[in-house]
Amino acid sequence: MSGNSKKRQVVPFIYSAERPVFIEGATSRQADPLNSLLALIFRLTGFNARAYRDSTLKRRLELRLQATRCRKIKEYLAYIKNHPEEAFIFKENLLIHVTRFFRDRPVFTYFEQRLLPGWLNQLMASKRRRIRIWSVGCASGQEPFTLAMILHRPATERGLHPLILATDISPQVLDKAREALYSASELRYVPRHYRQIYFTEIKPKLFRLTPELRQLVNFRQHDLLQDKAPGKFDLIVCRNLLIFFRPEAQSLLLKKLIQSLNEGGLLLLGRSERINLDSSLELVSSRFCFYRKMTNSKRRKSFFG
Repeated sequence: MSGNSKKRQVVPFIYSAERPVFIEGATSRQADPLNSLLALIFRLTGFNARAYRDSTLKRRLELRLQATRCRKIKEYLAYIKNHPEEAFIFKENLLIHVTRFFRDRPVFTYFEQRLLPGWLNQLMASKRRRIRIWSVGCASGQEPFTLAMILHRPATERGLHPLILATDISPQVLDKAREALYSASELRYVPRHYRQIYFTEIKPKLFRLTPELRQLVNFRQHDLLQDKAPGKFDLIVCRNLLIFFRPEAQSLLLKKLIQSLNEGGLLLLGRSERINLDSSLELVSSRFCFYRKMTNSKRRKSFFG
């Protein structure tokens, strides 16, 4: 390898047993204060912030510099050494928790009206009665509960039982999700018929999801980058998460998601996220970013409209 090739090489992770580990000095920027800062955060929290894009890191870092009255990264590095709790605050600020019920409604309308009937019929034909779904980066629970609302009645009518695993790296947002308590303003995007069926007003302008819906969703802390995939699934929803990661981390995460899909399973990404298809994926909808995992044999006739 030439000297120029060595200079360009960037290896921010070691992949071992699906656990990427930050390595100080693994990049040519080892003397960079940012690199030292992220290494310290990893040591204190176990959180690999190096996987995030520079633009995302810069925006979040600027906010913490202002909050701690540090002018430079070196000052912030010293601040964290004296106040280790700040490393966890930085981690929480870097995580993206933007969510709402039926976020990007046309995506869920397409799923409910165009994909769901044929997909459920295919699962029935396979003699399986449990539908395994993974909501990745679930934040405070609105996305997995949206899926539960859409699936509950049509799945039950077919004798199918949806099991939704909702994961997030942040224990704080998971605590809120498990409560299943939402304000009236948080319910403004929920269709009226779903509000009437699945929500109970426990006090003025505060609503709780019904037990029959809550029992469909299991919340669990999970680091998508560092932890092993939690099993095999018929549907994986991972929207607007990959865009915040570096390309090498995106590749790792996408590979993990595809490997976690059952054959014939659906993958839903964010509408701003586009991937290059490999031999195992079929594009179902370019507009709504649905993909299907194909079998190794000849493609079956698609049931998608």
